[in-house]
Amino acid sequence: ILRSNKRRISQETDLIDKDQIDLELQLKVFQDSIYHDKNRQIEPTILSLNTVKKSIKEDELLIEYHISIDDGYGIYTNNQNAYALFITKNNTQLFEIPDQPQLKKQITQLTQLIAKPFTTTKSSNRFIELSNQVYTILFPTKEIRELTKGKKLKIIADNYLGSLPFEVLITEKETTDYLIESNEISYDYSFSFSKQNKELIRNPKQDFIGFAPVTFNNDTLATLYHSEKEIIQINKITNGELFIKEKATKTHFLEKMNQAKIIHLATHAESNDRVSPWIAFKDSILYLEELSLTHNQSDLTVLSACNTSTGEIVTGEGVLSLARGFFLSGTKSVVSSLWSTDDKATGYITENFYSYLKKGETKSSALRKAKLKYLKNHSKSLQSPFYWSPLILIGDTDPIAFKPDYTWVVYSISLLIFFVLSFLVWKFSSVYLSKRKNNLLDLK
Repeated sequence: ILRSNKRRISQETDLIDKDQIDLELQLKVFQDSIYHDKNRQIEPTILSLNTVKKSIKEDELLIEYHISIDDGYGIYTNNQNAYALFITKNNTQLFEIPDQPQLKKQITQLTQLIAKPFTTTKSSNRFIELSNQVYTILFPTKEIRELTKGKKLKIIADNYLGSLPFEVLITEKETTDYLIESNEISYDYSFSFSKQNKELIRNPKQDFIGFAPVTFNNDTLATLYHSEKEIIQINKITNGELFIKEKATKTHFLEKMNQAKIIHLATHAESNDRVSPWIAFKDSILYLEELSLTHNQSDLTVLSACNTSTGEIVTGEGVLSLARGFFLSGTKSVVSSLWSTDDKATGYITENFYSYLKKGETKSSALRKAKLKYLKNHSKSLQSPFYWSPLILIGDTDPIAFKPDYTWVVYSISLLIFFVLSFLVWKFSSVYLSKRKNNLLDLK
């Protein structure tokens, strides 16, 4: 009874907190409508097709899917079919995907399959068959498939397509080749938003901040044993500031989030909470609406937590996810997850992701190489898409300019000084001993 009452009081408190946050958010939107904030672009200007084509690079392919679903107002005249627009610098193709309800059924089955490890040959074979079927529907003609070769794919995935990592699509049923093996893949909410978001002024003071509470004051949240090791390993690459265990509080995060080029959160999150999507810190949780009231200047936010790219789907708006909340707050790009991730596999991929970033790879290339490395170094059921495919990159794909690391310079100079001093000591000792020897001979 006591536990039940405690849970009820906690839920009522959450609702009160949510109401207060909603009021603060309404006030913020009102203030932004009066005082234009150049670092927050909530309503992007819609770009023309010609402008989009001019902005696309030669090796890029923008794919935008549209899912027509009747919202009850009769706005959509054809909710039986879906549509796709393929745009390159010199080519545009629009095609219709028939039987949209059947596509939804297949996508649902496929995402349910990959959201857990394959434990039988039957489940693996079913995945291969279904994944290849979905690929041939979403990339329906030989001409379209030829168009994708050698291209970096930027995908705007409408409605339930947003729950599918395109990386897992099987392009060749006989060889079971994944789409990720031939293409870099990233995602966007809209090209117009991404272009304007990229142009926002950002000037963070440090390269990296990482948060890993490991354990939580909320005893319903499980301990994340691997998360501490994850961000310590990453920090060896990025050389930033870490907040682990007792230091990984919500207060510290709100104080520091506007100062870092990269924000990394290794924690718990929930997108389907009855109150609002949230992400957990040591002492408390941060709601999506509360996040919308904050500012950050990050080039990249990595949400190494479960379900951070999922949430309520709103017709005409998309998925109301934590990833979207960080974009509204100011970040240029987000790595987020599509389902409950495996702690160890996620740590392996993110560590390698940062290693490739440090070497100058683009964000999309770094994540692709990290996933391919995972596949190469794991076997059997550990190669299931469940382990390697939930993390996706949304937004800007450009490389990250890390601050120069002068450690090797300092080391080299220190080593040089050591050798110079050693030589001088040796030279002085030699001269001194020679003179002493001569003096002794003179005395004799």
